[in-house]
Amino acid sequence: MDPDSSLTYNDVGETVLRAVIEHVEMALIILDPSNQRVVFVNSFAKQVLGVRIETSSYAALSNIFHEGLDKDAPTLMDLVSVQTGGEIIGYSKYQLPGGFVCILFRDITEKRRLESIAEAVNLMDQLGYAFSGIRHELGNPINSIKMTLSVLKNMNWQTVSQTELRDYIERMNEEIKRVEYLLRSLKSFSMYEQLDIVEIELNDFIHRFLDLVLPDLKKRNIIVRFQSNVVNPKVKIDPRALHQVMLNLVTNAADALDECSQPEIILKTSLGNGFSVLEIRDNGVGMTEEQIAHLFQPFRTTKRKGSGLGLMISKKMLLSMNCEISIQSQEGIGTIVQLVLPQ
Repeated sequence: MDPDSSLTYNDVGETVLRAVIEHVEMALIILDPSNQRVVFVNSFAKQVLGVRIETSSYAALSNIFHEGLDKDAPTLMDLVSVQTGGEIIGYSKYQLPGGFVCILFRDITEKRRLESIAEAVNLMDQLGYAFSGIRHELGNPINSIKMTLSVLKNMNWQTVSQTELRDYIERMNEEIKRVEYLLRSLKSFSMYEQLDIVEIELNDFIHRFLDLVLPDLKKRNIIVRFQSNVVNPKVKIDPRALHQVMLNLVTNAADALDECSQPEIILKTSLGNGFSVLEIRDNGVGMTEEQIAHLFQPFRTTKRKGSGLGLMISKKMLLSMNCEISIQSQEGIGTIVQLVLPQ
């Protein structure tokens, strides 16, 4: 049966509609899954599928567009991509009255190719930036150690004092600690590749976390408050990874409060639609727009002894747990960090 002749149009409106869907630059087919037949195929669909696909064959088309052909398919499916031959086709489906299924699709091969190139270029840029940062962060302390050793080598050991010698050794020791700190930060990047996702009660987790960090925060005269308008929301995360993220975020908040006369950190939990929100708020120095723009880039830090890896590692951990992070900040007012956690 010729799929083009299977529809009849009894008035001018239907004729116009047929002309529109026949010539619109969007591939369109209508299938009848109940009777396994092709109802309609427009010319653009034939052009996209080419001669290698028999467009009058229900079996051939259903083999490509197999997702959602059952009668319980939703009214509109999200874009699905499938590879056929050397091409990638992206399509969406609509459930029509009478059990018919309308499929809209495009050849997205070139789009995907360009996206892959863009991703590769971006990855190379990020890797180049990361390696440049690592070289710089390791190079500075190593050069300092070499210079100190060179001075010691050329010293007159008969006249050098014990105090002066101890000063040089201590200087090298501090630079070695700097290298060790950077290596520990890099280790954290891959530390939680194998996640152990479990269901936990979020408020209980926060209380246990605060028991660990409160002594250090009190020494810095920082007031910490915990607020919640929900009773122990349950979330699915890796507790170790979330603890690491929280430790980094609270440490950042505490460091931002060094110049504050009434330093305060507020932790708050609330519920969304299918997720829980954990908020960390401080009234510290805040950030400029430029600082916010570079927040998650490696080795970008305003801290004298920071590595610039903390937020990048935290974001990686959160994304791997299907969580989200957003940061709002105003210079001189403070910063709000929101974590969206799946229930």
